[in-house]
Amino acid sequence: MEKISNLLTIVGILMTSPAQATSLHEAISNNDLNAFKNIISSEKKESLLELRDEIGRTPLLLSTQLNRIEMARILIKNGADVNARDAKQDTPYLFAGAEGRNEILLMTLEHGADLKSTNRYGGTALIPAAEKGHLETVKILLKTKINVNHINRLGWTALLEAIILSDGGKTHQDIIRELIKGGADISIPDKDGVSPLQHAQKRNHNEIVELLKNAGAKKMEHTNSDQSFLEQAIELAIENKAKSGRPFGAIIVKDNKVIASGVNNMLATFDPSSHAELEAIRKATASIRGMDLTGYKIYASAQPCPMCLAAIAMTNISEIIYAFDNNDAAPFNYSSKNLYDKLRISEITFIKMSEVQTKYSAVEVYNDSVK
Repeated sequence: MEKISNLLTIVGILMTSPAQATSLHEAISNNDLNAFKNIISSEKKESLLELRDEIGRTPLLLSTQLNRIEMARILIKNGADVNARDAKQDTPYLFAGAEGRNEILLMTLEHGADLKSTNRYGGTALIPAAEKGHLETVKILLKTKINVNHINRLGWTALLEAIILSDGGKTHQDIIRELIKGGADISIPDKDGVSPLQHAQKRNHNEIVELLKNAGAKKMEHTNSDQSFLEQAIELAIENKAKSGRPFGAIIVKDNKVIASGVNNMLATFDPSSHAELEAIRKATASIRGMDLTGYKIYASAQPCPMCLAAIAMTNISEIIYAFDNNDAAPFNYSSKNLYDKLRISEITFIKMSEVQTKYSAVEVYNDSVK
């Protein structure tokens, strides 16, 4: 509903605004402060403040985008709306926060910036500021009442975005330190159930891993037995690849005992349902002569495809632990993301699902040249 409401707002803006830049926009674009001041001092200034250019920008938003600090100051002093949206759903406040325009950001905060407003990705100003490495901007925003744990439409908090979309360098380490100090919840996972710690480990952001662990993330790590069972599933995948099969393996465990295992037999059987997870499920249900696997865990070498997820849901398996996600598999043409997209599956909430690091890499498992 929020997305539809924003869209209707933008349509209304564009329908009621001129379809070309005003003289005020032109003065800002040309960085002509004298012409700008002459226009602002005219009797018509109030009617010019909220007029839009071809893409819905007010003079204040254009000033913010071009970092015309003095022009922005004058516009805000004269009553320009710091929350006015353009066609991309940017506002002067949101853009200043996202791009580290700190002087303008401070002015917007002093003049009614809506801390709950979100950009076209459903994120607050804090999320892109953290991702893009604007340390001072993050510090400024954390001094306000902004929600440090807001989750955008991608399923990411500012903490997750600072880990996932960064190089893990010193600036982002400092940002993560500030976010944690500012109340960031290190236990909030992404929409696939992958925690900030797991993302940091996967990307070898070792300094960030230590920051998260020092903040208590050790409590979220999986047990040695989880890792051991997962490595057994991976070893099945590697063995299957050596036998000219597809590199996927799975095992099902209850009470720390392996109940069943399976590998992908599609190439041998010409059966598109012969996935490792399904083979393991068939064996497990046969062994108990029943369909209910409540309390069982499945360990899979790769993120399960939608077909396997359906079988997991039907049998009430309690947890999925896997080693490589679709992004890991994509370079080797083993990703099932296209199936997720075709079936419009964007979020999995019916089961606890975790990606866990092991001693094996995706290259070792998927690359045909690695035996």
